[in-house]
Amino acid sequence: MGDSDPRSFYEKLTTMVPADHYVFMNHGYFDETEGEPAVHEGFHPVHRYSVAFIEFLFRGIELEGKDLLEIGTGRGGNLSYAVKYGGVRSATGVDLSDGNIRFCQRVHSLPNMTFVQSSADDLPFDDASFDVALNLESSHSYPDVPKFFAEALRVVRPGGTFLYADNIFEDRIEHYRNAVETSGFEIVSYQEITPKVERAMKANREPLEAYLKSMIDPELDNEAFVLRLINGFNVRVYEMYRDRHAIFGFWHLKKPE
Repeated sequence: MGDSDPRSFYEKLTTMVPADHYVFMNHGYFDETEGEPAVHEGFHPVHRYSVAFIEFLFRGIELEGKDLLEIGTGRGGNLSYAVKYGGVRSATGVDLSDGNIRFCQRVHSLPNMTFVQSSADDLPFDDASFDVALNLESSHSYPDVPKFFAEALRVVRPGGTFLYADNIFEDRIEHYRNAVETSGFEIVSYQEITPKVERAMKANREPLEAYLKSMIDPELDNEAFVLRLINGFNVRVYEMYRDRHAIFGFWHLKKPE
């Protein structure tokens, strides 16, 4: 959102915007046929569209009593939702950013949640460790996407689920589609959801701007960083979807038995 190096950006985010309630950064999902997304207890109201995105991804997926892995966990909101509302047995998040992991370990203290610093293409887990894996808005920054898919395939149990969703620039769409198709996972379904992500960002523009500006703190000297963050979401990323310079794809994948 601000730096060409995502790891550097998230390290800065940890120190510049340390607020415990800022746990979601996904771009949101808004299906107008379903009405305005609900506000969920335990999450700030500005995150309603981000929570709606997680609910959409998990729709029809059995989470109760399952072991869940999120690759690229960010600030941990997605996993927190799965623990509080999905009934998972365990929730493990990995992220390349030490800052994100420190934030998650400080903010998310439920006993069945674990956060580990790791790259997506070298996961520190045994084969067949998880029933469900999630990767949301993260893989576009990975240097080796096929290796990432190979690692996801390795750690998911036979018959398990991999929910993969990301924004993909128009000139990279075939590269990512090929990576999915040759990953070893079975494709259960695919949806192109760009209009619903764009709609969420548009609906949340003013609330998000006010929310982020409320975290400007002279002691942190973070005004320039926060304003750049707002511009990243409300201008650059929104226009990327609006003008279809990128699409948002969602693959529901299954590891063969």
